[in-house]
Amino acid sequence: LAKGHCLRGDVRSAMKVMQEMKNAHGLKPDEIFYNTLLDACAEQGMVEDGMQLICQMEKEGVPASKYTLSILAKLLVRARRLDGALEKVEKLSNRHGLDINVNIYTTLLAACSEPGDDHLSAARLASSLLHKMLSRGARPDRRTFTALIRRFVAHGDRKESLEAVSDILGAVGSSKLLQGFLDKQALQDALVARADSFGIEEARPILQELKHATDGSFWFDLDASVSRPPLTDGSAQES
Repeated sequence: LAKGHCLRGDVRSAMKVMQEMKNAHGLKPDEIFYNTLLDACAEQGMVEDGMQLICQMEKEGVPASKYTLSILAKLLVRARRLDGALEKVEKLSNRHGLDINVNIYTTLLAACSEPGDDHLSAARLASSLLHKMLSRGARPDRRTFTALIRRFVAHGDRKESLEAVSDILGAVGSSKLLQGFLDKQALQDALVARADSFGIEEARPILQELKHATDGSFWFDLDASVSRPPLTDGSAQES
């Protein structure tokens, strides 16, 4: 019954079913029941309700699982609660002696690549995630990492974008690793688009940062790649 409500997006009715189970029948929801409700909260963007469910779950002595961790990551990502997201997942994993798998790190990292107004919090989270992943011998895939860098190339003012790109590249550290993580053509197109839209000086410092971090392997002639305004009759005659 509760699962049916969840599938229809009626999370409140599912929660009422859970309360009736407890109050009228003295039944204790198990981890699967809680995870079903928690996943429905994630789907509906009900962050506060989801966090309260986790508190109830722990208060009643129901152990969380790795699946619970993945739903928590999904809950925070869907609501763009990136600030403190990794900390919340880690605290829950520590309380229950669970290992955070690479898929959870990847879910959070992918969220950082999505456009939004949370530039600095996304960059901080991405840097932390990369540190954690690399320390465990895991690596982000090329597509995810390129999308992450491209987000900060495409959006934000020069100072914010440069700071974000610098922090993320610095989290990887190894120029050799970076060369394997970056899709040069995709980032070149993003830099040219930024220069076309906002001026070449908005893109040049980011290109220089990429060149420095990769020991010169990432480089192209930005000036030659930026489209020029068409010549007017007057300017053509002058030339």
